Amino acid sequence: MTPSKEYLHSAVLDPVKVNHSSFFREGRASALPSPNEIRLLNGNSGGVRAGDFYRPPPVRIPSLGLLVKYGADVTAREAKAQMMVREKLGGQVPIPEVFGWTMDEGQVFIYMQLVEGDTLEARWENLGEVNRRSVCAQLRCMVDSWRSLTQDNHECYIGASYGQPLGDIFLQKRPELVGPFKGPDAIEQFHHACGIDVAQHTSIVFTHADLVAPNIILSTDTDPTVVAIIDWAQAGWYPDYWEYCKARRVELDSQCISPELQDEWRMKCRKSENVFVRITGFSMPALTGRLVLMACVNIDELVERMAALSLQSNNITTDCVTVALDENVHSGSPDSNEDIEMLDYSDTSRNQRLLAPFERLAAAVRALDGVISGKDEPYPPPRFGYVQLFHFLESLRSKIERVKKRRLIEPESHRTNAALAYELYRNAQDTPATTTHLRRLRLIGSRWKDAVRYSPFLLLAFSKTAESFAKSPSKADKTTFRKLVLNALDAVPDRLKKVCAELSSIAEREAASSTPSDHIIRSGLMDCVRECLLGPERG
Repeated sequence: MTPSKEYLHSAVLDPVKVNHSSFFREGRASALPSPNEIRLLNGNSGGVRAGDFYRPPPVRIPSLGLLVKYGADVTAREAKAQMMVREKLGGQVPIPEVFGWTMDEGQVFIYMQLVEGDTLEARWENLGEVNRRSVCAQLRCMVDSWRSLTQDNHECYIGASYGQPLGDIFLQKRPELVGPFKGPDAIEQFHHACGIDVAQHTSIVFTHADLVAPNIILSTDTDPTVVAIIDWAQAGWYPDYWEYCKARRVELDSQCISPELQDEWRMKCRKSENVFVRITGFSMPALTGRLVLMACVNIDELVERMAALSLQSNNITTDCVTVALDENVHSGSPDSNEDIEMLDYSDTSRNQRLLAPFERLAAAVRALDGVISGKDEPYPPPRFGYVQLFHFLESLRSKIERVKKRRLIEPESHRTNAALAYELYRNAQDTPATTTHLRRLRLIGSRWKDAVRYSPFLLLAFSKTAESFAKSPSKADKTTFRKLVLNALDAVPDRLKKVCAELSSIAEREAASSTPSDHIIRSGLMDCVRECLLGPERG
């Protein structure tokens, strides 16, 4: 395959041979295999991606204890980071040894130690509870180890090892975001470039930045231990929240590890004293679009910010608005999992001072919606899903119809209406006007988008279920959908559950007067935010 011009590096990468590495000390061979030999070995393997120019599968040579990672997407930065962390941590974290690297015909080749084992991605489903907790505890110690590293020079910076630009996949297409950002205000420079507004104190720590299940290698025995952490291509010096946020944000191939197992893995990390060090006050950032960080705050700050926003014009900009509700809100220690404290409704003077008139509060709601949906983008971030809220709204409509008709559904089905929502979904797919699976899904997505364009805020409550269900809608049946709906109930913060419950009640009341559904959604949300987040106005 002919490389594109962007991969024909203008600078030549000099070959590097690590003479003191075990490969040469033990005399496994007089020299490392040449790039052409590696390509030939890969081609002879018969793999479908063996000829990929950008990211072919690595080549394993067990007789030499050697693995070669190569391609146009591979950089020497990864080899340098891997060597630096391995050397500085001195065995605290199992990292494959680097033997050398070179570049040939636009492809970088990294020669490293072959570590035998299974990925956590492959093993997680069949691991018992004790082994899962053991793996999480091991990972916690390793994360703590590399976060304890300090920068060599006295000038702090955000960047890859040795002052190079960052290699994070969410930043690499934006040259102005990769840095390095140097000086005492390095964090502020980085936040300003990315459009991130974080009020809390933040420090710079070394970060793997791709700590996901495929990059964690376990031993093959029945009581596995972590034998390697691989893929250091994105590693570098980042703000201290980046490791946790990236690990929560990155999605894996659902064919290898199901969405349900991904959610369980993330939940296990939280329950096992947090494999990824929890940062008080931070939530998962929307690392898409302009990298808006949805920083969680306590409820008092939320009230104050929304009240302040409500004083601005209806055309409020949302670039710096970072208030959002999430299950990871903390008012105390990083390990706290307590719910948000309710407002003291008895303090009427304070509440009256903070509460804005209904018309002005609408501007704050729109600003909050803008942050969550990514107002500067042509569509909401994919992580919120394009299918799930369609189910929720159709289920809500069904609930309204049921109440009007009385006793259409048995009482025990009232809780989630999962079966109703599923049937409506299947009916939408089977619309005669749409003959292909893709066109049916587009129809559903279009109907969903029209239904919720007034309030992406609702989407936040069902985002986890949306991610799971939207990936494999064709495989779903009533059982899987019902399970996803029930899982969503557990994932939704209590305050947002209350908002949605109140919205349902409002919709039911207004439906009796034939109020248009878009008005129910729009006005109902504003009422709910006022009632559930700010408390009732008192005369």
